[in-house]
Amino acid sequence: MLNFEKYFYQGHDLVLKHIVYRCIDSSASEEAKLICRDKLEVEDTDERRINLIFTRVLKFEPSFLYELTVSFGFSLFFVKENMHEVNWNEIDIVKELLDDQSGLLENIMSRASLLISQITSCSGYMPIITPPVFMN
Repeated sequence: MLNFEKYFYQGHDLVLKHIVYRCIDSSASEEAKLICRDKLEVEDTDERRINLIFTRVLKFEPSFLYELTVSFGFSLFFVKENMHEVNWNEIDIVKELLDDQSGLLENIMSRASLLISQITSCSGYMPIITPPVFMN
């Protein structure tokens, strides 16, 4: 497991990248299942940082009420003195982040959860509060 505290500075840039809320006809009477799925992907990498995107999608199956997608971009900045100890082309940074126990993703997932609850509360229904953990 990668020691993130050794290779990356504390903190990270965080920016809201994308929100899509699509209202769907709610007159259907069938039972629907709420699906919450997350995705973490590397956007790009340079000599200073790794840029990633975290996306959470909330939807119903079958399609019902609404679909909501929230994406945050964030950057991990290399500690220059240590960054050359690792061949970053051989590291699956997404897997390492998901396996990480230091909580680097918790802040981002908490913000996604908060934003989703605020948006879904505006629909006239009870807010959906998603857990601040990675959802497969």
